Amino acid sequence: MNVDKIKNDEKQIRLFNVLPLRTNIIPKNICIDTCGIIQNFMGENYDSKLLTTYKKQNKYFELWNAYFKLNKRVFKKGQKYTFSHIIRTDGISCCILFVKVDANGKPLSKT
Repeated sequence: MNVDKIKNDEKQIRLFNVLPLRTNIIPKNICIDTCGIIQNFMGENYDSKLLTTYKKQNKYFELWNAYFKLNKRVFKKGQKYTFSHIIRTDGISCCILFVKVDANGKPLSKT
């Protein structure tokens, strides 16, 4: 019987989670922003120059649309808000962040 138990223990495969389960109740989350998309998701297309030039060339839509369908309703919230190119997640839930804009489509200043 001990021989069978030892053989079963040797056959077990240990599973790993990409986002491990939490052992405490303090909430933890990560922010996925444009820099995170460039560094983590682009793979072979990664270019370090892109990290410094994506703001000047205004490539937000192109970079995000490659991985998320930005034309879907979830990324639109009326005419007063626009997607701020940040997603916050804890591995279970996800928050899509929006910024309030004026009539011209430019973000309002913080007051």
